[in-house]
Amino acid sequence: MLHSYFAVVHPSTLEARYFKNTKVNKLTLHEGDHLHITDQGFYKNGEGWFILTYINEITHVYMSFADIDSYIEKKLLMNAADIEMKASLWQKQIDQALSERNREWFTFVSRKLASLKLANW
Repeated sequence: MLHSYFAVVHPSTLEARYFKNTKVNKLTLHEGDHLHITDQGFYKNGEGWFILTYINEITHVYMSFADIDSYIEKKLLMNAADIEMKASLWQKQIDQALSERNREWFTFVSRKLASLKLANW
């Protein structure tokens, strides 16, 4: 079985389609939510693929694969390795801003790094 783990890293809410009781609905994802995406799913004519996804290991729904794929492509959802890599890069940027005494850049990057910490496992 192939399973993937992602976290919502975008500060605004994201809407995603999911399938339940023979119809497509919308759900809201928030910054820091964790998605456990499984390899189980089905195809709904006219709607596309829906993949079994656990949200924060509590709620499970069949989410639209097109929505998941779009949010990953836009970097609104990131996997743990990408989050760690981005955090490392931003930590280096913070160190550089401190050494250059660049308050504006330090503040900007610190906020970015703090938002990633919300998504961390």
